[in-house]
Amino acid sequence: MRRICLAVLVVVLVLVSERLVAAEPRYEGQQSFGLDLLPASRIGSEGTWGVMVWAWSAENPIHGATAEVRLKVSPGIEISEEDLVRTVPIGRTGAFTKNWFVKLVSKGHGVRHIGGTIRVPTPDSQSYDEQELELDVKVDGDAIQVVTKQPVRTIHVDHGQRFRYGGKYLVAIDASETASPKKIDTRPVTSHEVTATCSQCAMPDSQRVDLVVSVGTDGSVTWVRPRGEWETKVSPEVWAAASRSTREWRFNPARSEGKPVADWALVRVTVVRSR
Repeated sequence: MRRICLAVLVVVLVLVSERLVAAEPRYEGQQSFGLDLLPASRIGSEGTWGVMVWAWSAENPIHGATAEVRLKVSPGIEISEEDLVRTVPIGRTGAFTKNWFVKLVSKGHGVRHIGGTIRVPTPDSQSYDEQELELDVKVDGDAIQVVTKQPVRTIHVDHGQRFRYGGKYLVAIDASETASPKKIDTRPVTSHEVTATCSQCAMPDSQRVDLVVSVGTDGSVTWVRPRGEWETKVSPEVWAAASRSTREWRFNPARSEGKPVADWALVRVTVVRSR
């Protein structure tokens, strides 16, 4: 019966992962990769049980040739050294799905912790996607019960700059954010705007530019990029002037569970030609 249940679980995982791999995310801030840990419900002979590890990536041209999955376990769980790190091949399109069974041995009873991290690099090795997942289970007799399972962080790193996957747009974050907020309760609100000036811009008296900015916990702009077609719609001089001006903008930062957190915001900057 246990083998039949395991086989059914694998089939379900494959079917679900194929759908995820085939589906492209709508926005840049939606992750296109992930990791899951699915524990057994019972302990077998000699305290043995296991976890099904599931790693996947949807079609993504920035992903490289291989992904790496690392596992860590708390005291009271034994795991083979060869199962702690696994390299997963990625297809030419950046899409893959892979699942495998990891055998564990429990010593004693109580809550046990299993952590997993997937890292999907880019071909130039300067950027990567990464997700960290934590799983807590309670071992009671021969029964195993999931206590909590949640992603700790899901990030993109580009040449040293860390970004959180924030739903619609990527959010620039610093080292102080070790875990992604579970929910954004309030979004950033502009408290001070600045009009940009440009003496080098060949344009009419003024021009408006739409930008996506990351707002830090102190309400300042930490990162900026053009929004959609504006990346090619304005001259480099206009873009540079608009980008510089956002550093003087101020916001009431986003909040999660009452605390300020980094988040993205859409702004429209007016660039005026100075004489």
